[in-house]
Amino acid sequence: RYDTAYQFGICGTFREDIPLGSVVRIGADGYSDLGAETDREPINLFEMGLLTENDFPYEGGRVFAGASVPSLIASIPEVVGVTVQ
Repeated sequence: RYDTAYQFGICGTFREDIPLGSVVRIGADGYSDLGAETDREPINLFEMGLLTENDFPYEGGRVFAGASVPSLIASIPEVVGVTVQ
């Protein structure tokens, strides 16, 4: 049994105001390449009709971090992330 789980990773950034090597906290995340590819473009699970954007664990097509954040973690800047495989 556990009360809390933390996931750590190394990432890049699309934002010029966040220098590479910065520590950030992901408040919401999306999965940009989870789906299929057509002859024209990639399509996600929602466009394929496999899930709706509000099926668990998604809310509006994103996965959100838990509501309670310890004060040490809360002091880390929060950003929206995108996960790729």
